Amino acid sequence: TLTPVKTPEPTATPPPTPSPTCAPQSEVWVNPAYDSGTPGWDCYYFDAIQDGIDGVTATGTVNVAAGTYTENVVITKTLTLQSDDGAATTIIDGNGSGLVVTVAADSVHVQGFTIQNSGSGAQDGGVGLYDGGDGVTGCSVTQNTVSSNMSGIGIIMGFGNTIQSNTVTSSTAYGI
Repeated sequence: TLTPVKTPEPTATPPPTPSPTCAPQSEVWVNPAYDSGTPGWDCYYFDAIQDGIDGVTATGTVNVAAGTYTENVVITKTLTLQSDDGAATTIIDGNGSGLVVTVAADSVHVQGFTIQNSGSGAQDGGVGLYDGGDGVTGCSVTQNTVSSNMSGIGIIMGFGNTIQSNTVTSSTAYGI
């Protein structure tokens, strides 16, 4: 079980940035209230989940604060994507387009989100575990609410993955 870490309030003195372009960090925070005026912006603090994913190292952690994030996210490296406050208040909304969360790497953990409103195409859905090759392994999708998608949660060519303690509703094609 992953233990969410509360999103910190940025301080006036963030950890030192080695250069104007920050290297990926082992832990980052996403909050819709963050912006370019936030100390540590675009290094430790982001306002979009995909930016947090892009800004974390492989095996790192992306902590996501409560809010609605209208985006489709693609995870191509080992990491943990976790909400601070759980699925009731932390929403990833695909806005009627594509696959909402794509997991295309081994050992990815997605926990504590509402994942909703995928596209309506045959390949669209809430969560898809697929890397285009031999499949992903060692991933977990837990404690999420997956609703109003073409399909709920799908694994294509994967093994050793855990899909547990999710609620899947209102899928047009299939749930899991």
